[in-house]
Amino acid sequence: YLLDEDRGVLVQKAAYGPKNPTANEILAPIEIPVGKGIVGSVAATGRSELVRDTREDTRYILDDDVRLSELAVPVVHEERVIGVIDSEHPRPGFYSESHREILTTIASMASTKIASAMTIERLNDTVALLERTKAALHEGERRYRMLYDHHPSMFFTLDATGVVRSANTFAGEQLGYPVTSLVGMPLATLSPAEEAENVAENLSEVLRAPERLHRWESCRLTCDGDRIYVRETARVVNLDDEEDVSILVVSEDITDTFNLARELQYQASHDALTGLYNRREFEARARWAIQDARLEGSEHALCYLDLDQFKVINDTSGHVAGDEMLRQLSGLLRDNLRKSDVVARLGGDEFGVLMQYCSLKRAREIADVLIDAITAFRFQWGERAFRIGASIGLVAITEHMENLSEALACADAACYAAKEAGRNRIHVYAPDDEKVLKRDREMRWAVRISEALERDQFTLYHQPIRSVRADPEETEHFEILVRMSGDHAI
Repeated sequence: YLLDEDRGVLVQKAAYGPKNPTANEILAPIEIPVGKGIVGSVAATGRSELVRDTREDTRYILDDDVRLSELAVPVVHEERVIGVIDSEHPRPGFYSESHREILTTIASMASTKIASAMTIERLNDTVALLERTKAALHEGERRYRMLYDHHPSMFFTLDATGVVRSANTFAGEQLGYPVTSLVGMPLATLSPAEEAENVAENLSEVLRAPERLHRWESCRLTCDGDRIYVRETARVVNLDDEEDVSILVVSEDITDTFNLARELQYQASHDALTGLYNRREFEARARWAIQDARLEGSEHALCYLDLDQFKVINDTSGHVAGDEMLRQLSGLLRDNLRKSDVVARLGGDEFGVLMQYCSLKRAREIADVLIDAITAFRFQWGERAFRIGASIGLVAITEHMENLSEALACADAACYAAKEAGRNRIHVYAPDDEKVLKRDREMRWAVRISEALERDQFTLYHQPIRSVRADPEETEHFEILVRMSGDHAI
């Protein structure tokens, strides 16, 4: 819903689902007065609303069918509400705070685009008024020029070769050029060198399909070399001289949104403490390696690395010291791996290393380098110096590896075997390795016992303990036994 300030109502502009079955233009848009209903309340207060059960909210307005949960967030541009994004669901309690956060982020990212579209719509109305009313030509032209020059988007008019014919004042201010200097410059020169080919291709596509709007994202360079990320809309402009083709390009600054998206993407794939990849990203890359090995017959290697004696640092010097040690160790791991290797913090003091396109023999050599580097590492905290070690489990990823769970389980079992063998060493996984098989049996029994406890499959028994010699004064003794029954019993 977008705000019609003149009438004080919110007008439905887009819909998805049952409210718009034709997936085309909304034939009968809903209008909601500001302050009325949940959507109107959001527009009035500028605060999002998450209604878990609309039956308990008197503000709920029924339109075509009952929806039992509703989430509405404001679309805010320059601290002013310009619309509301509303989502409804037939099931009560469907929406969560995560939904609210996602929808709020979408509203924030879309606000500039929506505001620009509304401004351009008003600009088009002004131009239409000029065409209809000759008496208002002078005033309308002045208003158009003001909107054109001071519109918060960069406007460029190009010839068919992509050379700038005109630009608005805002474009000159953003890029640091006088408007007169922009005229005559190819648009490609206002973009980084790696973007030049894309600029040419996009403009060619505009000329190939002049009847429609074209949109893409690009980058502009200021006169100082700074980058401004933009979302561009372009179309062929109809002129009196049909042979004289012009292209109008509107560039909206989305640098903040671009940087936020890049930061969110980084946070989603990296560990906040160490800057290494996190478990989610590591598992995604390991899945790719397994698939590559199965499809291409390539070979990779996976390491599971667990620090020895890390708990001593936390217990004696605190978690701040432990965190600093992990940061320093992360740099040490990166410095002793190949550039193509992927290193991640999997949690706590556990790390994973994916050695891409690496034989098991070469992986063992790299693991030896890691062990030596960690052994030589001294962590200084105040007057204390700490030495740590690491146990490494190493497994080859070949075409025989079934899935990620198997790869991680094998690496974990090998790491455990390294610890059992005395720590600060490497163990290479092999299916017939007795140490690994022993670990596997222990893990299976741990699962069996846990499941039997859950199913109440342990029973107490007792039997008397008697002397082989007859003694009428003997006190009774018993042996108490606990037995596991069911499918888990031996």
